[in-house]
Amino acid sequence: MERYRLEATPRAQLGKQKVKKLRAQGFLPAVIYGKGIEPTPLQVRTDDFRQMVKEVGSNVLLDLVIEGTTTTAMVKKIQRSALSMELLNIDFHKVSVTDVITNRVPVELVGEPAGVALGGTLMQPLAEVEIRGVAAELPPSIQVDVSHLGLDENLLVSDIQAPEGIEVITSPEEVVAAVHAPKAVEEVPVEPEAITEPDLAVGGESAGEA
Repeated sequence: MERYRLEATPRAQLGKQKVKKLRAQGFLPAVIYGKGIEPTPLQVRTDDFRQMVKEVGSNVLLDLVIEGTTTTAMVKKIQRSALSMELLNIDFHKVSVTDVITNRVPVELVGEPAGVALGGTLMQPLAEVEIRGVAAELPPSIQVDVSHLGLDENLLVSDIQAPEGIEVITSPEEVVAAVHAPKAVEEVPVEPEAITEPDLAVGGESAGEA
């Protein structure tokens, strides 16, 4: 399978203020590290990286082209602003296609659970799982079929059928998806409205009399 090609250039601008200026110019500060190389500061065009994520996601092997030299790499970490979720920094990890590596990949739920048709709600407590395998064989995501889930049933990591040669190393007891039954509406008894009797004068003169 042909790998996605992403251009990068060495980065000379270091330091908080210079990096801020770099982002304003439409570039993302990045770094590449891995076996046999020193960590190297890079920069990539923000629009180019966003396009890559849109087309193939961020959990794939890619050809990172640095000044004409192609390096096989993976995105190891994406740093975003906690408030705006804007991209701030990218870590690339140089790998060999024959390396056995671990990576976190998203879990995609497939199918509509039987319990949803009965009024239940599908929840996904676990959005990603960690997997291990040969770099060239790692899938960009893991798909799990949830169509069999009934009311108050769940699917665990141990239920995931990973592709051949891929090991899921996230705890097998973690819940990936669950269908919650609708909550019963509790009827609150309505108290009868109390009837207030008018005050009656007992004995004496009536109001308004002299």
